[in-house]
Amino acid sequence: MLYHTLLNPTVLSQLTKNLSHRWSLVIPKMGTQQIKKFIQSYHLDAEIKRQPAPIRTLAQVALAANLPSDNIVKTILLKGENNTIIACVLPRKCKLDLPKVQKLLKWKKIPRHLDYLESKTATGFPPGGIPPIGHPEHITIIIDKEVLIKEYIAAAAGDEFHLLKMKACDLRKLPNKIITAEICIK
Repeated sequence: MLYHTLLNPTVLSQLTKNLSHRWSLVIPKMGTQQIKKFIQSYHLDAEIKRQPAPIRTLAQVALAANLPSDNIVKTILLKGENNTIIACVLPRKCKLDLPKVQKLLKWKKIPRHLDYLESKTATGFPPGGIPPIGHPEHITIIIDKEVLIKEYIAAAAGDEFHLLKMKACDLRKLPNKIITAEICIK
């Protein structure tokens, strides 16, 4: 019950407003319109699809995107040394290997996952709705090599009603620093 209450847009809006006011946070407003503008600005071969019902399963994403489930990706935000935030894009079925990320970035400590408020503050998107594109330029993006061998991928597009379908190779066009590596647990 609490989960559904927290996903209620009115409750989320009020919670975000209260927390940002209390802690003087600036939470960016990102949504599908901003992602569409980003797609146009960087000439990406991509589209955002709105679904009539919430997308909750991998099978629903694959069906809506008309792609095999192996082409569905997720974006995970991490915080590491000096409060550096990075975005990791990897196949939906894979688990992120945090020690590999630590070694890749030559950090002394293993990075940690961002919580809900940190994700919203850093990118404007909640966990589960974070797309692989549209992040502030200071956020480095690590893309698992397996993602880039696909022709098209599908991912979250800001909320549970929208999905992003794009050419995987277009991830290299992003203005962010891009690192390609194996970051999945094998």
